[in-house]
Amino acid sequence: MASSLRAIPAVGSIAPDFEAFEHTGGTVTLGELASRRPLILVFYRGAY
Repeated sequence: MASSLRAIPAVGSIAPDFEAFEHTGGTVTLGELASRRPLILVFYRGAY
């Protein structure tokens, strides 16, 4: 468990660039979104 905790980024860390699907079916990278305007990146668990 201790090794998995080290993998959790600290609050305020810079996120690595990644690609995700948009609601239109296309793809967008985090870098593209960040270049347009400031953003907040939030992840939600799928089930609780």
